Formats: sequence, C-alpha cells, structure tokens
Amino acid sequence: MTKLQLTLPKSIDRDPDHVSIRIPYIDGLRAIAILSVLAYHFELGVFTNGFLGVDIFFVISGYVVCKSLTDAAENGHNFLPYLESFYRRRFWRLIPALAAMVIMTLMIASLFIPPAYLSRHIFFTAAAAMTGTANIVLALASGTNYFDQMTGYNPLLHSWSLGVEEQFYVIFPFIIWFIVKHPKWSPILPLLVVTSFLMAIFWFSSQPTYSFYLLPFRFWELSMGALAFCYAHKARHRLPGYIGHFAGWTGLCLVILSLAFPVTVTTPIPGAIVPTLGIVLLLWYAQPKDTAPSYSSVAFWLSWDKLVYIGKISYSLYLWHWPVIVLMRWTIGYTETTHMIFAAVLSFSLAMLSFHFIEQPFQATKRAQTPLLHSHFISVSAFIVLLPLMVILVGQGRDFNLFKPLGQLSVVQQEFGWAATDLPTLGPQIPTASSSSKPSIIVIGDSHAAHLSGAAAVVAAELGIGLEIVGGCGYSLRAPVTNPSCKTTLERAQKGDVVVFSALNIPRYVNQDGLKLPEPNFSSPTNIQSQKDAMNQFIQIAQSLSERGIALVYRGPEPLFHYIPFRCSDWFNRMNAICNVEPRERRDDLLARAEQSIKSIAIVQREIPTIVLWNVFDILCPDETCEIYNKLGKPLFFDQDHLSGWGAELLVESFLETVSGALHKPRM
Repeated sequence: MTKLQLTLPKSIDRDPDHVSIRIPYIDGLRAIAILSVLAYHFELGVFTNGFLGVDIFFVISGYVVCKSLTDAAENGHNFLPYLESFYRRRFWRLIPALAAMVIMTLMIASLFIPPAYLSRHIFFTAAAAMTGTANIVLALASGTNYFDQMTGYNPLLHSWSLGVEEQFYVIFPFIIWFIVKHPKWSPILPLLVVTSFLMAIFWFSSQPTYSFYLLPFRFWELSMGALAFCYAHKARHRLPGYIGHFAGWTGLCLVILSLAFPVTVTTPIPGAIVPTLGIVLLLWYAQPKDTAPSYSSVAFWLSWDKLVYIGKISYSLYLWHWPVIVLMRWTIGYTETTHMIFAAVLSFSLAMLSFHFIEQPFQATKRAQTPLLHSHFISVSAFIVLLPLMVILVGQGRDFNLFKPLGQLSVVQQEFGWAATDLPTLGPQIPTASSSSKPSIIVIGDSHAAHLSGAAAVVAAELGIGLEIVGGCGYSLRAPVTNPSCKTTLERAQKGDVVVFSALNIPRYVNQDGLKLPEPNFSSPTNIQSQKDAMNQFIQIAQSLSERGIALVYRGPEPLFHYIPFRCSDWFNRMNAICNVEPRERRDDLLARAEQSIKSIAIVQREIPTIVLWNVFDILCPDETCEIYNKLGKPLFFDQDHLSGWGAELLVESFLETVSGALHKPRM
C-alpha cells in the first residue's frame, strides 16, 4: 500500500505518552459523539438516536489506530516490537481507567443492588469488561438485547463497545502489517469492509442481538475509519478548497441529522450508515488540504477549546456516565429533572478526576514507556488470550447468571424469606432433580415455574417422589411455545408423573420501572390467532400426556401488582418514584384483568377433563383487597408477580393437595 501521508495542522498537542499526536478537531468529533450518547442515556429528548455516538467513536478509532499502526509499520520496526509497542500503549491508555470504574461500580453494586433477575448478568459483565469480551458475554446471555428493559439495570452494559474495539485491536495490527509489507494485497481491507457490511445487512433482521454486539458485524465501521486515513491525502487534494469546505459541512450535517432524526433507527444497519459517511467526510474535509483552520472550515469550530476538552475526557466520561445512571435507577431513582442534573454533574466530575488522576498519570509512568522483553510479551499475550476464553466458557455454562454480593445493605439479601426457595418456617429448599424416583413432579413454565421451586421441593419430599423444574416453556394459553426443548421434556415424562404447568398467563401492566405498559387488545386479529394457536397446541399436548397416564395440573392466574417490593424495601430506595404506588390492588380489578385467562382455562378443562386446576388466586388474595404484604409486614411477592418465600410457603398445603388429587384422578 502506498503511503498516503497525513499532514498535521500547526495547532496540535501531544498525548501524555508523548507518542501519538492529538488533532483538535478530532477531539471535537469525539465530543459530539460522547455528548450524543449522554443526551440519549440521560433521556434529554435531544438526540433520538444518540446511541449512534458509539458508531462515531468506532470510525474515529479506526482512523487513529490505522495512522498509528501504518506509521510504525513503515518506520522499519520489526514485527514483535511493532506489536508490543501498539498493545502496550493501548493497555495503558484503556485499562487503568476501566479497572477503576469496574472496581468502584462492583463495590457499590454489591452494597446496594440485590440479586434479582434484573441484576443477574452484572458479575460476568464485569469480568468480561476486564478481559475485552463484554460484547460476547452480552450477546450470548439471554435477555440482553441492548434496547430491552433488563439492560437498563446493568451498570456495565456500556463496556460492550470497548469489547468490540479491543477485539479489533487484536486483529487489525496483523492486517496493517501484512498490507504494508505486501502492498499488492492492499485491496484486502476494502474487501473486509464490504464483507462485514454485507454480514451486518443479512444478520440484523434474524439475529439483531449478535448483529449489534459482535465484532464481525461492526468491523466495517472501524475499518471505514481506517480507509478514511488511507485515502485522506488523496481525497483532500482532489477537491478545490471551497468544495472541500462544503463537503466538511455536509459531513457535519449528516452526523447531526442522523443523531437527531425523530424516528429511532436500527443499528448497525441501516442506522450507522449515515453517521459513518458523515464522519468520513469530516475526517477528510473538516480541514481541507491540511491548511490552518479558518472560519469557513468545520475544524475551526470543532477546535473550540471547551469542545476539545470534552473530547479529551470522552473516554472517562463514557466509562462513568452509565454506572452513575444505573446505580441511581437502583437506589434513589432516575425520573426527575433534578436526578438528570445530578447524574450529569457527577458524571463529568468523575470523568475529569479519572482523566487527570488515572488516564494521564498511568500513561506517563515509566512502566508504560518501557518495552517488554520478547519472552515476557509472548507470555503476557498468551495469558490475555486465555483469560477471556475462560470467562466465556465458564459464564456460558451459567447463562452468565451470577451475582454474589461481597456485602449487602439491602434487606432483600440479608433477610431470609425473600427468595422463593427460602421458606420462612420450613427452611431453605433446594430442588434437586431425581430421575430415579418415580413418579415425579415436573413443574414446567417460564419464571413462574421457578418461583414454585421451593414449594415444589417440600411437596415432592412429602410425597417421596422426584422433582424437575423446567423453564423457558411458558404455556400461558396466550401464545404458542416455540422452544423445541419443551416438547422434548414433555416427551420424557412417564406414566405416573404429574406435570404442573405454571406460567404468567396475565399480561403485565407495569414494567420493572413501575411504568404502565400498553393495555393488551385481546380482540385484535393477531391476538385472537395467537390465542387460538396456543390453545390448540396446549390441548394436543395435554391430550397426549393424559393418554400416556400422566397427571396434569394447570396453575391458575395469581394477583398482579403495580408495587415492586424488592425495589422499595430499603432506606436508600424508598424515595424512588417507582415506589409511589399502593402495595395493594382491588380484588375485582385483578379478577377483571384475569378474565381472559380464566376463560381459556375453562375451555381447556372442558376439552381435557383429567386436568386439575390449581386456584392460587384465592389463597394469595382471600379478601376484597389483595395485599402484597402479609399481616406481619412480609412481602408475599418478590416483585409485582413472582412469589417470595413467604408467598411460596403460603401455597405449600394447597400445592400438596392439588398434586395428590391429580395423581389419584382417573386418566384417559
């Protein structure tokens, strides 16, 4: 590849490591990127697509990294020193500030965030963040679509983009070295860009989570920055000055319009296309022909010292702003204007401290400037490769579901009875599968099967039979189950077993933020067809099981609440706006919400006379008002619809009677 020299402007300053050169208007572009991300995450309503700021960072990173690598490869460096220098500088540039953020976030999360569904990926995300694999962990873990509600409670979610960049840094030096040493192969980079772009197009509709998080589908953005550097000199000198100025302003308009477009776009395809093209134009023509900045150039305005400073601290600002928001969401709340102002002030304060006292000092240390011996470099590299692999392998076996606080201020963690397996008077229950004991209880459903596990363990022990809890199979009679493993599980059931179906059969009307969800329209053609398909599927399954001599139990609807106990039971979260609702509901209102489910269950009972209905509603709500707390002030539910240990223990006697009755009821 022919060297396309980038002539730097006169107004420059140097990084603390005295190696790479900072260009003011590029820091201005970084400022635009981080401010758009902040506006989106702070929910200011300014940039509808502010999340595209991350895509802008990718392009800028590709540009800067390609310049650094090309200069090193062409300056006569041998291969190992070339790699060592690049990785050493990247390490001391990124890791100290990242480590400080992760450690501090985990310490605070450990104290204030209780183990729950919403927090289940925090530990492994932290481990992955420190090993450059957060994007892979989040892509492989269930329920981690970037735009889903659950991700809004993971204070380390934002580390996914660092994972993408760090993985790019692993492979890109090899590509640049090969191209510089073998110029005839220079078309390989555009070819890789096109391949990655096409992969993103074909995958984003069928696998949106993978397309969002994983490097193969983001490679084109980073490499577009690299291509922008490679062709910068030629691009600048092919256009007259006034046209170059116009191209630069066009690029800025494309970036701003893509961020502020009133309709939310999907990313990386097609949302990232416009800002990527805009940034490429800015990298080429913000300062046409490498002249000194003038009023007519974008570079002049992007080089405003306040904007440049924000660009310089943009890495630390990116690191700290999201944990601040999420930790507030877990504690005092994040709904008021004052909350947003506080979050912004705290984020900028932490970013400045991080930049001046962590980023810059660590890059200036003697250790950061001293090359590693070849043998040490190879050993360290091998360790760095093995460590993330271990995190992924260990985590995937657990669905990356592990959060063990080092210490807790939350009553949810400290008080026995919050977990559905911790029955207050009967003790902790550990449901263990027992394939040798026949018959067995098979509790199958969604998370509403798991919240029966403590009560089911007591019942199975009382009857002297086996127990199996199966999730991911929500036979709610509202939508058909498509998970093939559910059918496999039911086919394993044998004569004498009892299958208990337990799923959320009433649509939730509030989310985990306590905000009302859209009212379901049961009469819409789509919902009618979905219910019909679900009923037909379940009746066929139930008939088959009954004919094979398997007892059947269907758990009826339970009360659904607005109030979320585990979010509102501590001194540090009672002021949260999510808790400004009554911890009770009128029985008639809840029965009205359950009407569709009750009708569906009645149809099933007519079609399958052998199925036994387990009525839990009357046990959990015996009065005209359904209370989420019992008379001792203990919550019957963990959140708005999942049982706590106190609630689960309340169902044990009824569960035992229902299972016993089903086992003795004549089959088809």
